[in-house]
Amino acid sequence: MPSRRATIRKSSNQTGSVGQESPFGDTLGAGRSRSLRGRGPETFCQRSRKLPRPPGHHRECAGHRVGEGSTRVCRSWRAAHLWDHHLFHGDRAFLAERAYPVMREAARFLTHLLVEAPDGTLVSCPSTSPEHHFRLADGTLAAVAAGCTMDYWLTAELLDNTVAAARELDTDHDLARELARVRARLRPPALGADGRLLEWAEDMPVEDPGHRHLSHLYGLYPGSAVDPLTDDTLLAPARRALDRRLEHGGGGTGWSLAWVAALAARLGDGALAGHAVERLLATSVAPNLFDLHPPRLFQIDGNFGITAAVAEMLLQSHNGILRLLPALPPSWPDGEVRGLRARGGATVDLTWRQSVLTGADLRTARDEKVEIHLPVGAGRPVVTGPAGGEVVPDRVVGDGRQLRFGLLAGVHYRLSFPAGRFGH
Repeated sequence: MPSRRATIRKSSNQTGSVGQESPFGDTLGAGRSRSLRGRGPETFCQRSRKLPRPPGHHRECAGHRVGEGSTRVCRSWRAAHLWDHHLFHGDRAFLAERAYPVMREAARFLTHLLVEAPDGTLVSCPSTSPEHHFRLADGTLAAVAAGCTMDYWLTAELLDNTVAAARELDTDHDLARELARVRARLRPPALGADGRLLEWAEDMPVEDPGHRHLSHLYGLYPGSAVDPLTDDTLLAPARRALDRRLEHGGGGTGWSLAWVAALAARLGDGALAGHAVERLLATSVAPNLFDLHPPRLFQIDGNFGITAAVAEMLLQSHNGILRLLPALPPSWPDGEVRGLRARGGATVDLTWRQSVLTGADLRTARDEKVEIHLPVGAGRPVVTGPAGGEVVPDRVVGDGRQLRFGLLAGVHYRLSFPAGRFGH
């Protein structure tokens, strides 16, 4: 069959400096697309001896060495921070001049890692789940396969974010449409016989069922594709995958415990999140609170990770919903927090007594509409705004725990919970 090469040409309104064309034909064209038909993980592992050997971790795999600690989608994770920064701050100049050019080129790069699977979907290849291995039929440990779950989450997230950024900036319309088409063809994560979210595309024996990495749960945290309020399709499978890791001793290092705490927060499990925080403080910190990784090596990952997890336990703002005290541990019955920043630009203070939200204060630097989700037991609040006047929500959803109203820049808004309104 003759080769077909589709190209995306540089449009006149592109931001930043890029090449004149991007060869999507290598990914999507029938003649040039690389196919996985008839090739399982073992076959690909045997073929991967032709790959360059990256620096870092190495492991024997089907008789040769591959880098299982490296991943070719790491730039997607980095690019996610750029988009998140924009969601928090709303700086359009930052998005146009700094974030979007990087996101766009990272998205283009990713399209060159995608190959067509036997079912016609697209998967990343080669693909690894960081620092973990599966076993081939003969018992050999292997690291390289096609379509690891972490790669799916990172690829889907970057393509979605890049399309959203292009639309917000009103630029690169053809590219955005092409990236959306690629996104629609990605093969979704697979489930095991027990219903858990799998780490690889097939349910294969793993080297360590209690492995410290939780890469296949990226879509729950730090990603936001798995969400009990907006898309709970894979919520139960993600929970089963996390439980399986923990049942086999997972979360044994500081930064891994921080990830467990953040995942539990996204699941709304305050008890598990609180336990992970307490275990980290008891087993994985030095006297000066520096996080320690066996054998007592300082790793800043745990310090940054656990502070992020604690913030997620008290306030979440992904997918356009401001969630107050979404995962409060039972061991924190009374408390307050001030100055938490939410996506959209709001600053939030919270107080709670006997594990029930008693007050919330919001301020924002720009006018915005907010969707607020209240914790169980809080009741329906009285919202006061300019000059202490009551603000009537634009919308009240379901049992009254989700409210929508507008915030004006520079105005202090107060949510209070009169005793007579409890019980919802």
